[in-house]
Amino acid sequence: MDPAGSPPPPCDDAWPTTREFASRARLLAILRRLDLTWPDLTRPQTDRVVDLLLDLEALIPVAQEQGRNGLALAARDLERWLRGRRDQGTPLDDGEQVEVVDALVRMRSELGPEPRAPGISSMPRVCILAPRGGVDIQAGQATTAGCLIELFEDPAAFQAVVESDPPDLVVLDLEASMPGEGPPVLPGSAGPSSPNPVPMAFLSHYADLEARLEAVRAGGVAFFPKPLDLGALLDTLDQLQAHQLQEPLRVLVVEDDPLTAAFCARILEGAGMRTAVVRDPMAVMEPLVEHRPDVLLMDVYMPGCSGLELASVIRQQSAYVSLPIVYLSAEQHLRRQLEALARGAEDFLTKPVSPVHLISIVTTRALRGRQLRNLLVRDSLTGLLNHVHLKDKLRLEVARSARAGSPLAFAMLDLDGFKAVNDTHGHASGDRVLKNLARILQRRLRRTDVSGRWGGDEFAVILPDTPLPVALRVMDEIRTRFAGLPQEVGRETVRVTLSCGIAAYPGFSDPPGLVDAADQALYAAKRLGRDRCVTSTPCDPPLAGDPTGL
Repeated sequence: MDPAGSPPPPCDDAWPTTREFASRARLLAILRRLDLTWPDLTRPQTDRVVDLLLDLEALIPVAQEQGRNGLALAARDLERWLRGRRDQGTPLDDGEQVEVVDALVRMRSELGPEPRAPGISSMPRVCILAPRGGVDIQAGQATTAGCLIELFEDPAAFQAVVESDPPDLVVLDLEASMPGEGPPVLPGSAGPSSPNPVPMAFLSHYADLEARLEAVRAGGVAFFPKPLDLGALLDTLDQLQAHQLQEPLRVLVVEDDPLTAAFCARILEGAGMRTAVVRDPMAVMEPLVEHRPDVLLMDVYMPGCSGLELASVIRQQSAYVSLPIVYLSAEQHLRRQLEALARGAEDFLTKPVSPVHLISIVTTRALRGRQLRNLLVRDSLTGLLNHVHLKDKLRLEVARSARAGSPLAFAMLDLDGFKAVNDTHGHASGDRVLKNLARILQRRLRRTDVSGRWGGDEFAVILPDTPLPVALRVMDEIRTRFAGLPQEVGRETVRVTLSCGIAAYPGFSDPPGLVDAADQALYAAKRLGRDRCVTSTPCDPPLAGDPTGL
């Protein structure tokens, strides 16, 4: 077992000035690309090295121009080292990949008051326009929680930064003094049809219906009463990110008429959906499994098997009980349409159907079906996968790693002394702590990584294509970030830590072995003093008994 533990870094609560933020905009853009390049282990290493070198070449002169000599020196050292290793013609081993991650961490910490390790998912930015004293959130606290906050008092400076480097969300104080100017004109804020609109929220001492209505009419996606609650702000960012990262809706069209099938597929694909067409209803099962549709659009009258019969067969399979089915038919008789709906469908479209009507009905039913499935597979509090589906995902990822011959890491996390939080401050405060950890996991991990709630205050993370040393660095960064986050419980602010155990494939070759090894490493972390990460290897001896006082 290899422990890794260190005290959390101190939080810097000083607000950087507007000028400092503006001068860092170019560097931030390059550093965000660096943040995304190297940890993406799904890409070939040679491609990642080339991309990293190109970004380092772009970063060095900008850092020198702005007098950030420490950043420029760190970037130059990494560039020279990478070029030397590339010229040798051999790939970097696990230890050398960890050295790259450490170098990126050092570079990021040279930038200023918001040091963080290179995130595989970029940290969301929020620009707030408010008068002095209008917002009482510390910058270090927000950064540790998973977002970058930039505070502005001057509308012109605020608008300049937002236009040059659009953030993920802007927040406007309704009481902000902007004489003769009105609200800033934001990029894409003219309406939902604008390209790449900047989501906008409002902040006010007045939370009555009139103030909220004013915010809605101005295009606000959220309204925050004063004082601004960091948890509410982070929840809004989560919702925006979930919408942005949402995969295109998938539709399976079962239609024997080739012209109708082509028409539906073309219209739905033009609306951004992914479609697959099945002409023979007896051949529907394989594409049903492979395409994983959000909605099934099919004709009622087809040779060999009617749509009503096919719906009954599909509904008999538990995996498709909640799959929305929309009938498409020339049937005009209302009684027969109602009979068809009674056989397990959600809607009935009559041919010929207009493109607008087709898109509207399919989109509505598909989104509703996706929401229902999320309720079945995700934990209702944290939004992460639940225990059952997390185990299923681990089984699939281990099988994929076995086929590809690639590494995989599995980590188990447990909050230290969490029972005391619930007993002292109540379960609502405990739930807030759990959501904070879930948010950090979602922000820090890649899209290909999987996180879930194992049960109670225990979480688990699956890291595909990740060797054990890299997994240790990632999980230890998550541990440090969580330990440095002030937890608002009732009227108090407390610090909560976590312990983590990590095991890897192929050292442990099956899912039960991985789970047991990570669990044993977690127990070791507890016994060694908590607030640390411990790795497990096949040669580690089993622990005798469970630790006490978890």
